[in-house]
Amino acid sequence: MSTLSKIAVAGTREQTKQGDGSPIVIDGVDVAKGILLTGGTEEQYRSVLELYCRDVDLKMISLNALWAKTNARNFSIQMNSLKTASATIGATEMSREAELMENAASGGDMKYICGHIRRFSEDLACLAWHIRALLYAHNKPEENIRPIDQTTVLRLKGALITEDVMTADSILFSLGKLAFDERTAEILSTISYLVLIAEFKEAAEKLDDLIS
Repeated sequence: MSTLSKIAVAGTREQTKQGDGSPIVIDGVDVAKGILLTGGTEEQYRSVLELYCRDVDLKMISLNALWAKTNARNFSIQMNSLKTASATIGATEMSREAELMENAASGGDMKYICGHIRRFSEDLACLAWHIRALLYAHNKPEENIRPIDQTTVLRLKGALITEDVMTADSILFSLGKLAFDERTAEILSTISYLVLIAEFKEAAEKLDDLIS
């Protein structure tokens, strides 16, 4: 899996069809396999994808070499969880990366972890970004498109400024269920990605594009 370039350049895509005939496409994911493994329906698959993104949000905070060194057992457990969850949604390569990190933590191989943790975190953030882009765009007919609530935007801004990850994630998750114009949806997806990689200041600045 490529790193941050995946945001701008699409990689190999596995796809199936949504109910409306348009393809479900997530870079680096075998969507058909993921649907099969999560119950066989698109609705169930999307629910699992939402949970996956929320789990990634929580784990990204501790994905660093220092935490791995001082909490090797918990780090290994987290990698095992990501390995299983990634495989379940059809993200085979991400699952393999997590497995390698898990094995390194279990074996005390800090050299491997230090050399690969940044790439791993970037790959995981990119995957979550692409998933959220899909979820933001799903099942939102044009007649349901609305302006974004400015009170909500200001609450999100406050959470980003104070680096309140849980509140920011909760607000972004709620906004992801609403229908917005393409520009707004793209900005929200970008903000979600910036939160994932702990770039809170940049995310707050990007949010200014939505403040009227």
